[in-house]
Amino acid sequence: MRRQVHWRTSLVLATVNGCRIFFERMGLKGLTTILTLHSPGGSVDSRYVKTIFRPFCDDYQVVVFDLRGCGRSEDVGSPSFAQLSADAEMLRKKLRLGQVIVAGSSGAGYLALEYILRYPASVRGLILWSTAPAHTSLVTLKKNAKGAALALDWDRFERYWSGRCKGNADLRRGILDFNRLNAILSPNYSPGRDRAKRYWRYPTHNYVMQEQNDDWGVESKLKEIRVPTLVMHGDQDWIIPLEEGRKLGTGISNSKMHVFEGCGHWLHAERPREFESIVRQFLGRVKVPADRASAAH
Repeated sequence: MRRQVHWRTSLVLATVNGCRIFFERMGLKGLTTILTLHSPGGSVDSRYVKTIFRPFCDDYQVVVFDLRGCGRSEDVGSPSFAQLSADAEMLRKKLRLGQVIVAGSSGAGYLALEYILRYPASVRGLILWSTAPAHTSLVTLKKNAKGAALALDWDRFERYWSGRCKGNADLRRGILDFNRLNAILSPNYSPGRDRAKRYWRYPTHNYVMQEQNDDWGVESKLKEIRVPTLVMHGDQDWIIPLEEGRKLGTGISNSKMHVFEGCGHWLHAERPREFESIVRQFLGRVKVPADRASAAH
C-alpha cells in the first residue's frame, strides 16, 4: 500500500540571494528529494515540471520553483547560469533538503549540468532528457525547422532563437511559430501544451538565449560528473538531435541512456507511461534509505 501523500501547494516565497523565489514542496518531508528545474526563459515557469513529477510524490519529495525572472518569482539581477545555479543551491540549503536528485530537460538540462558541475557534493543523482552538453546551432535549428514546410517569418524565427525578441508580443508570436513547428516535427506533440502560459518577460528570454548561444558548452567537463545519471532522448528530436544527446551518455561515466523510438522533444508528454517507468527504475537505484533520509532532514 502506498503511503499517504501530503501536499504543500500554497504559494510560498523565499528570499534567495536577494530575490523572492516562488517554490512548492510536494510529498512527505523526509523522503529522498527530486529538485526539478524548468527551462530558463521569460515565458516558462515551474507548472509544467510540477505536472511531470507529481506522480512521483508517492515515494519522493518533489520541490519545484520558478527561476528568477520567470513566473511568480521576482525579476531582479541577472538570470545567468551561474546565478540560477547559486539560487538552486541556496534554496536547497534553506529547505534542508540534503543531497538531491536533480532533473531537467532541454534548457533546464543545461542548467542541471551547470548546477552539478558547480555544486557536485549537493547532488545524489541526475535525470536528463531531451538535452545536450551544448546548445543547438541556429543553422541546424533553421535547417530542421524548414523540414516542416511552413510559411514562417524567418526573421522572427532567428530573433526568437538568438535572443533578439523586440518585446513580449514578439516573444509570444515566436512561441506560436514554435508550436506550429512542433505540431508537425514532433510525432506525438499536443499543440495546446503552451496555452496556459501566463508570464511574458522578453528581456529574460533574450538574456538566456544569448548566453546559450554564446559558445556555452560543458562537453569537456562531463567526465567530472560521477553520480548516477539517466539520459533519455527521442530519435525524432528536431530541436536537440539525438547525436547531441548521446554525447551525455558517452561523456558521463556513470550514466545509462534510453532512446525513445518515434519520439520528438517532449518525451514526458509523448510517452508518459514509458517515461515514468524508466524514471522510477532509475530512482530506485539512487534512492536514500528511509532512515538516512529522515536523519538528513
